[in-house]
This record gives sequence, structure tokens and C-alpha cells, in this order.
Amino acid sequence: VYVALLERIGTIREEQLRAPVGRSARARVADTVSRWLDWTEKNRLIYLGTIAPGEDIVDPEVRRVVADLRGRAVGLLATFHADIAEDSPRLRYALECWTGLNRSATRRWLRGEAAREATHELLASTLEHVLRTFGAPPSRHTPTAKRAP
Repeated sequence: VYVALLERIGTIREEQLRAPVGRSARARVADTVSRWLDWTEKNRLIYLGTIAPGEDIVDPEVRRVVADLRGRAVGLLATFHADIAEDSPRLRYALECWTGLNRSATRRWLRGEAAREATHELLASTLEHVLRTFGAPPSRHTPTAKRAP
């Protein structure tokens, strides 16, 4: 039942998503983060009890569902911000790593350890950086060994 609930939450969340709005790429990234914080605030208990632990989830089936939700979220981020980032395995790797920062910052905010404004600023600025940096084609001068997968 718990696993089915998690899967349903993911489906409902995705059904509510729409492309971010804003005149600039920075405004659209900020809108993405604002919507995320709005959703987690409305679903605080569910988020803290299910998704927030991330890789520390003990149950393998729950961990699989949360990993699937994270993968789908990464795909949506790449799609929604295709105007500034080219989708690639390199970008998806970086976005998956960014979701760890997102999870930690969101968890601290929801627990009252940080202000929403500071959380928004941290998430929006780092998301834009990840999109622009890892969504750009790799430089021909970057050694292969140093590139993200």
C-alpha cells in the first residue's frame, strides 16, 4: 500500500506540472523552484516521511520507487529547460546530483532550520548553474577522464 501511495503521489505531481513561466531563463528556473517549494510545503508530511531520506531509505522497493521518481523529475527538468540546456547523460548525471542538494535544503527548510527565501535562492542559483554548465556541449579541451558520465 505504501509503495502504491508513493507511485500515486508521483503520478499526481507530474499531472499537475506545466512548463515554467518567465521572460528569462533565470525567471523560468526560479519559477520551477518556487513550484517545487509550494508543492513540498503543501505535502510536507508526505515529503518528509517518504522522499526526503533519499538514498538512506532502507526498504529496497521504496528506494526503487523514489529513485524512479527522481529519474522522472530529472527528465522533466531537462525538458522544461531545454532552452538553456541540451539533454545528455552528462546533464542528467549533474541533475541527479543536484537533487541531493535539493533534498537536503528542502528537508532543512521544512523542518524550520532555514528560511524559504534562502532555500529558494540556493536551489535556483545552483539549478541554473547546473543546467548552463552541464547542459552545454563538453569542451573539446576537457580531458575525457574529467568529464562526468
